[in-house]
Amino acid sequence: MTKPIFLPLLASVFVTLIFSGHYLAAKEFLTIVPALSLAAARGIVGGLVLLAVFWPRVKAHIAPTKIIALCAVAAVGFCCNQLLLLAGLQRTTPADAALISSTIPIIASLLAVFLRIDSLDKRRLLGVGLGLITICWYLLHLFVVDLTAHAHGNLLVFANVFLFCGALIIVKKYLKDVPAEVIATGMLLFGGIELLAAGGDLSDLVSYAERDTNSLAMVLFEVIITTAVAYTLNLWVLQRLSVATTTVFNYLQPPFTAILAWVFLGSQPTWALALAFAGIVIACSLVLSAERSGHRSDH
Repeated sequence: MTKPIFLPLLASVFVTLIFSGHYLAAKEFLTIVPALSLAAARGIVGGLVLLAVFWPRVKAHIAPTKIIALCAVAAVGFCCNQLLLLAGLQRTTPADAALISSTIPIIASLLAVFLRIDSLDKRRLLGVGLGLITICWYLLHLFVVDLTAHAHGNLLVFANVFLFCGALIIVKKYLKDVPAEVIATGMLLFGGIELLAAGGDLSDLVSYAERDTNSLAMVLFEVIITTAVAYTLNLWVLQRLSVATTTVFNYLQPPFTAILAWVFLGSQPTWALALAFAGIVIACSLVLSAERSGHRSDH
């Protein structure tokens, strides 16, 4: 009997949609709210929501030996990660940020192989390789079109990618026996407290939410949906699929973000993005077919 992976895959698509929406919402917030305050609010509110919902599981599974690893995940995977991402978004476009984040499967997979946490068979290797080639081609296209207009912001987003991959590896290696919701709670809450201590001000988000109903809805989306919901689902999937498969869905963020930007901002998708999307779909298919084969061979 094969191990069911439909729900983890469906959850991965949902997380991708959430994070794609996050790029657009955060870009809007950063015109008014400081990056430090936005990141702190996302961590504190998202962490408190998860703590209230999952308190019995958190209390049962938080052992002193796991606190250090959780603090490391919070510092690397949320605190520093969010500051770099938001600072990068202030200097580049949501589509560019989503595109650079698509390199996560490559870096995470190679780190996992180097640390002997996961292995790459030929199909997975071909999939992540094709994805890398597609992303590099599209980045070169953007460079030719925009020159270096967004170079600083793109560099900050790329640094954020390395930190996020490091957090995934810490989770996979040291927290694999801890429930996903417990990890997400600790990461968001500890990371938010660190950002608050560094100077984040929650009143900035409160003032933004008081403007109108749409502003309130955007704040709730940013501080709850893109944190409590998205991080829990992402970590839940990571505990059921390989690092390569969990992160390969980041390849879908550029086209999803472009579509959302088209619907809500009127930004027209380009032929280059459509071509890149085709390569990304093929890359995802290769990695997912390898995942299904791996599950069948284990049962």
